[in-house]
Amino acid sequence: MPGLCGTLSQRERDLIFMRLNEKQTKYVHTQLKGLKQRIFEEKLDNWQLIDFLDAGPFWRREPWFYCECGKAIRYQYIIRNKETGEVKKIGMSHIQMHTGITPEQAREFRRAIMEIYDELGELLWKFNTGWSLEDEGIQHIPTDLEVPEYIQETLDLGLPLSYLQLCILKVMIYNHQSGRVSRIFGEERLKKVF
Repeated sequence: MPGLCGTLSQRERDLIFMRLNEKQTKYVHTQLKGLKQRIFEEKLDNWQLIDFLDAGPFWRREPWFYCECGKAIRYQYIIRNKETGEVKKIGMSHIQMHTGITPEQAREFRRAIMEIYDELGELLWKFNTGWSLEDEGIQHIPTDLEVPEYIQETLDLGLPLSYLQLCILKVMIYNHQSGRVSRIFGEERLKKVF
């Protein structure tokens, strides 16, 4: 949904994120971690993401996490080399330095990570503006429509759907109302997108 909601700054994302309840926060963190694990699998052949930690908006005052080189970082990626088993704790800006990947791989990795934050920005922007399905022209979801679990879970938590989730839901509702079989190509790939 590029351009529609603009890009939220890190500060704006943090302020809105603080308004999420505990279940919503846990869900979003779980989704972020899953998406980042997928990016590691796709972009960094020899490395596996073990964990992803966020020190929070006040990390500069009281740094909790450090990169392998000693630099204080907000986001720490704990990664394991699949061949050697070596574990490293790094920041995104030093991924090339500490993993030995090429500059092109590092750029691709950073671009993919930033796309995740664009999706997060979309979700938080919608949350902040009081988004609802009605805003998207969906007055109700037919009770006999089998909504995919990942979409239903997002709605049950009171979180907005991503642009891609919304497209899937609209196609499913349209197909349901017109008596067509609903088949979304690539749905499995889109499952864990906000």
